[in-house]
Amino acid sequence: NLSYLKGVLTGLTGTLREKFEFLRYLRRPTEDIDFGTALLETGEFFERVLAPFLTGVFLTNPRDVSNRMARELIHWFIEGSPGIPSAGVQQVSAALAAGLDIEYGVTVTKLSEKFVESDNGIFQADYVVAALDPISTAKLLDQEIPKMNQSTTWYFRTPEGEISSDHLRIGGLGPVINSLVLSNIAPTYAPDGASLLLATTLGDGDETDVRSHLSYLWECETKDWELLSRIEIPNSLPNHPTGKELVAERIVHNGIYLAGDWLATPSQQGALVSGRRVANAIIAAH
Repeated sequence: NLSYLKGVLTGLTGTLREKFEFLRYLRRPTEDIDFGTALLETGEFFERVLAPFLTGVFLTNPRDVSNRMARELIHWFIEGSPGIPSAGVQQVSAALAAGLDIEYGVTVTKLSEKFVESDNGIFQADYVVAALDPISTAKLLDQEIPKMNQSTTWYFRTPEGEISSDHLRIGGLGPVINSLVLSNIAPTYAPDGASLLLATTLGDGDETDVRSHLSYLWECETKDWELLSRIEIPNSLPNHPTGKELVAERIVHNGIYLAGDWLATPSQQGALVSGRRVANAIIAAH
C-alpha cells in the first residue's frame, strides 16, 4: 500500500539501514536463538516498531521468545489478510462444532487411551483426543504445568465517530500495549449510538493509567468514556522460549492424542495446524 510509504521512509521509525537489515533477516535461514538477538542489527526499527507491535502478539517481551516461533508468525502476518467475524469470534467455534454431538457442562476427571471418565459417566472411544489448554492437559496427564503469558482486555464505549481510524495504535509510555476501535472494522460490534474501543494490557493495570495512555494514543480526552468490561485472562497464551520445537514431534502421550496451540505456534494458526496433524495421524492409524 503506497499510502504507508511515507511512514516507511521516515527516520521516526528507524533508519533505512535498519529496515534493510530486517528485510535481510526475513531472507536468512532461521536460527534457534531468542528473537531479540536475531534482530539486534535492526536497532531503533525493532525498538520503535517491531517490539511494541509484537508485544501484543506474544503477550510478553518479544526479545525473549523463540526466534523460530516469531519468524513463523511474522510470515503469517505478511502472507495473510487480517479480519474478524462479523458476529464475533465465537462463530469460529460454532462452525467447527456444527454437526457434532457435544455435551456441555461436563467435567472430565481422567483420560486413558480408550476411555474418558467424567462426572457424567465413563465414555469409551476408539481414539481419545485431548484438545485442551496446556494447563488442563498437564493436570489430567500429571505433567509439569508450562509457563503461560497473561493479559487484560479493556472495552470502552466511546462517542460515535469521535475516532475514525481503523488502525491499531501502539507505543508511548504506559500500560497499554495496543488499542483499536473495533467497531470501525466490524460495525456490528458497536453499541447503539456509540463506538467500541478495546485496549490490551499485560496483567491487570490501573484504570487511570490506562485512560491516560489511551488519551496519548488517540489524542483525545478519555475521562468520560464508559468502561464496559475489563476481562482478565491469566493464561492468555503459552510461552514459547528458545529451544522449544516449532511444531511438536510427539502428539501422542500414553495412547492419548494431544492438540493445541501450545504444541505449535501460540496462535489460532498453531491450534489449527495442531488439530490437523492429530486428525491426519488418526486417519493414518485407522
